[in-house]
Amino acid sequence: MQNLPLTRTYTFAPADTAAHQFTTVPARLVMIKAPSGNAGTVTILGVGPDGVVDSGGPALAAGEWSPTLWVSNLSQVAYKLSNSADSVAVLVGT
Repeated sequence: MQNLPLTRTYTFAPADTAAHQFTTVPARLVMIKAPSGNAGTVTILGVGPDGVVDSGGPALAAGEWSPTLWVSNLSQVAYKLSNSADSVAVLVGT
């Protein structure tokens, strides 16, 4: 039988369209969802070892999930909302 990771879910709603680095949470895998009620897109951004957030990345429409991101910490990922009233959901496996 395969060992399944423990998972936690988080929702972020920053009320703006600036890029935001996710909080520090140990992880093995991360999946990001644009909730189905969103009016705009969620753009997934990477964060370099120097802490600089990428300027562009794949965009998720409402209801879409990202592929699995294999990272050691949620803070290695950032996001940007195209609509300030939207939110982003994250599944973190440890």
